[in-house]
Amino acid sequence: LKPLKLALDPNHTAAGFRLTETNVTVSEAGDSATFSAVLTSRPTTNVVLDFVSGDTGEAIADRSSLTFTPANWNIAQTITVTGVSDQIVDGTQTTAITVSVNTLQSDNAFHSIPTQSVSVTITDEDVASDKLVRLSLSLTDILGNPLPGDQVTVGQDFRLNLYAEDLRETPQGVLSAYLDIAYDNAAAFSLLDYETQRLTLSRDAVGGSYELMFQGVSTGAIELGPSLSAATDNLRTALENHPNIGSGNVRVLNTPGLELTGPNSRVFEITFVNELAEIDLPTLLVDASMLTTNSGNPQGSVAVIANGGQQDSGWFPHAFDGGPYYRLGSHVGEDGDRDPNTGEILDPNVFSEVGSFSDLISFPPGEEQQPHLVFSVDLRARQAGTINFAGNPADRRSQSAIVLFGQLDVVPTTQVMYGTAAVQIVDDTDSPITLSAGETTVTNEGGTVFVRSGEAVLFQRLRTEVSELRFVGGDGNEILAVGDLGLHNGQAIHITFDGQAGTDTFRLLDSAQTLDLTSLPSDGIVNVEIFDVVGSGQNELILDAATVRLLAPDSKRLLVRVKSGDEVSFGQDWMVDAPAFIGGETVHQQHQGDTILQVVSDRPWQNPFNGLDVNRDGTVSPIDVLIGINVLNEGNAGQLNAPMSAAELPIYYLDVNGDQFISPIDVLIGINFLNTAAGSSEGEAPEPPMSSALSPPSGDLTPLDFSLLAALPASSADENTLLRPTSGCRRTSSRELLTATTALWSAIEAREEAVHHSLASEWRFGDAGRELSEADNLRAEANEFDEALATEDDWLF
Repeated sequence: LKPLKLALDPNHTAAGFRLTETNVTVSEAGDSATFSAVLTSRPTTNVVLDFVSGDTGEAIADRSSLTFTPANWNIAQTITVTGVSDQIVDGTQTTAITVSVNTLQSDNAFHSIPTQSVSVTITDEDVASDKLVRLSLSLTDILGNPLPGDQVTVGQDFRLNLYAEDLRETPQGVLSAYLDIAYDNAAAFSLLDYETQRLTLSRDAVGGSYELMFQGVSTGAIELGPSLSAATDNLRTALENHPNIGSGNVRVLNTPGLELTGPNSRVFEITFVNELAEIDLPTLLVDASMLTTNSGNPQGSVAVIANGGQQDSGWFPHAFDGGPYYRLGSHVGEDGDRDPNTGEILDPNVFSEVGSFSDLISFPPGEEQQPHLVFSVDLRARQAGTINFAGNPADRRSQSAIVLFGQLDVVPTTQVMYGTAAVQIVDDTDSPITLSAGETTVTNEGGTVFVRSGEAVLFQRLRTEVSELRFVGGDGNEILAVGDLGLHNGQAIHITFDGQAGTDTFRLLDSAQTLDLTSLPSDGIVNVEIFDVVGSGQNELILDAATVRLLAPDSKRLLVRVKSGDEVSFGQDWMVDAPAFIGGETVHQQHQGDTILQVVSDRPWQNPFNGLDVNRDGTVSPIDVLIGINVLNEGNAGQLNAPMSAAELPIYYLDVNGDQFISPIDVLIGINFLNTAAGSSEGEAPEPPMSSALSPPSGDLTPLDFSLLAALPASSADENTLLRPTSGCRRTSSRELLTATTALWSAIEAREEAVHHSLASEWRFGDAGRELSEADNLRAEANEFDEALATEDDWLF
């Protein structure tokens, strides 16, 4: 007996992916670890794996996704995991990097693959010290999102935040802080007057009466309800559902005469039934469903301001917004060095404190040694430069900055860690955002525009503050992926992108987006070689040969990626070339002079430039129909498999209707189009539909048996798959074609009645739902074919 040999076919291995590691260890000091991912079988189309960190405050991955193609599916790709320093003595921590298939961008066979994960252990770099309290500063935008690189632009609003931690071995969770925030470069910013931008719940210094004034938010006017009574009901519901208040502890009453105190303002009197002086009232977020708005992006919050008799500055009321972890306190604005009416700087030489802070802070049990927001102040960048902020002991507490209640210990200033922060303010005319190799995304998330490279945020700003984004690439292969950023005042964000060297890509992320490359300004997009408009479907791309030359002036070559459902306008006067097999994909090609346009779609057998042009000669003629008839008569109806090599590339675009099958309907679509053209009252053929696909028949033309058109089964994915002929198609003389046409006429005469019944009963085509004609249409088709033969010496099959 001969030994039995088994061979594994990667095309038939179960779909999935494999990770080289399931556990890695990193440190807060910046030590990294790597693991790799690879597919277990060859996909038909691309497969995208997404990588998400369970806790980005502990560990991050350098890539948010990896793409595997039919060409590189078995080549492992590496992910690097890095620990994040949190400046907290928290010991060894663990999190996980989850890996999942992005079903919107991946081969259908991989959609049901389960998620896998890599466990990440993070060793702590922080050590205990003699410090008992840490007061740290951070910078965010006015919605609380971190500022990329602590950088803002002139005119942008930003926020300075103070966080407190109790570092004692036995934390009490209660402390009183006295602090000034000093700064330099006073002219570079101003404090924001949020009189019309806050929901403020303030308590007077005497009893349990609270006043709530709703004053809108920066994204637009918002009301709690269409009427005062509706607003009262919504507010009551919000407070009663709050875990620290509850339905038994609150009544909300209308306050006649105080209903309107200013634009978009409503005033309520809230009486707490029980004594709540010792209850910690965190910031109350009002659910958007409770709000009605004309801004399209409702936001709001209730902040507890314990005034304690402190008089607010007339120029800057409520500038300091108490955070969620204090009970009593006082806030002051700047220390008297701005004009209270105009906000102008009175004496820059002594202007050194953005404000003073004094408060009694209470931490939730078990969370004392975590940073908790104590207060924040909102600022506006005024001119380019750097602002340095620093915490320092309060002027009025010369001997100590912090008093720890619970143990009644006075903490010397030497045992307090004071934070610092610095913000860079740049002009809009400064350098554009520089992209690194790989993908950079631009998205609109809840009214804020984010620019991200992997996990790193390069830019973020409110959509209402962004009118232009400029990007520049380098020597690598950069990908700029842009989502639907929305309109503001009817205007889109103007995006410029100079890819420079390398092979650079502009990609759409969402659906129903239109990218008109022909209308881009001269400083729009240049040195970009690939446009990917797949996104999540139904996108539109408009371009022409002149645009290709502007976008890629050196190579004069552009690659476009599209998917079924997308709409593309390529312009006029292109010559269609044979497809090529590049990077494991079928690439359709056309040229105009030295300008080349390539297209990759999910329908490799359909002509993307003109779906009816089967032989890609630039016109729709009877020969396109005859090619399909010949293939069907040879018994080759069935599925059109995606080519896996250059040897399998199609010669003809047989898939006229784009269903990835060759069947009678593909032929009938062409017949119907030609009949419509022949019967046009204007004497001109209608524009062919922009859809298509490809592969060759073999051998000579044979007498055509039209009964097959009715007898052939519908497309089947499990049998009658189209086989590639072993030899190419040869050139056929006009004499042989004339013989075939004569046979066609004979078939029409002999089978006219059979064709009439079978076609009329079984086939319909056309957007208007018109029945395909029977023998009469076939006669017209044969007449046109006779005329074509009279003007052609030969035809290439």
